[in-house]
Amino acid sequence: MYRLLISSFIAIILILNTACYSACLADDKNTNVDKETKKEQVDEKEKKKSPEELKAFEDKCVLIDPVDLVGEPQKHLNEYVLIKGTFDKYTTLGLDYKPALKDSKEYISFLIRRPDVKSKKYVIPLSELKLIIARKMAEQYTSLETGDDIIIYGQVFSSALNDPWVEVDHIVSKTKNIEEPPKDNGSNIELEEE
Repeated sequence: MYRLLISSFIAIILILNTACYSACLADDKNTNVDKETKKEQVDEKEKKKSPEELKAFEDKCVLIDPVDLVGEPQKHLNEYVLIKGTFDKYTTLGLDYKPALKDSKEYISFLIRRPDVKSKKYVIPLSELKLIIARKMAEQYTSLETGDDIIIYGQVFSSALNDPWVEVDHIVSKTKNIEEPPKDNGSNIELEEE
């Protein structure tokens, strides 16, 4: 009787292990399919667009001040936007954040300067505005330098953390701004209005 009970118990454990193993394999297959689908979607977005496609995208974009967008991100959720700004730098800010997930392996973000700060001595990035672009697409814009005036076309895809998250479709560089602000060691944090 004791042996029968142990044999039954072992049989149940083996059946459960087999069922769990099968479920895990199915999940792995679904995950791989999801990853492949996601990769295809990213690859589709990274394809170079024809001038007609760019024009069609630009026509549906609404010009918005970046500070206004930061002030009311929910109002502009899912809108196509055109943002004029001054390029600051590439960064990983905002990537891999679950509520607005863009994988840092496939995307990179960048910052523009705050347009409401008119100091030539200090440069303050508008870090509340999450501008995210596919890495392969960003390779087209490696010539961008700090201080370049740009126009950004994209879509507000999230307002997580009450910040606007914009997936950038493309960037147009308007000018090369030669004047660079002086480097500061951070010892004086007072802003001077000019």
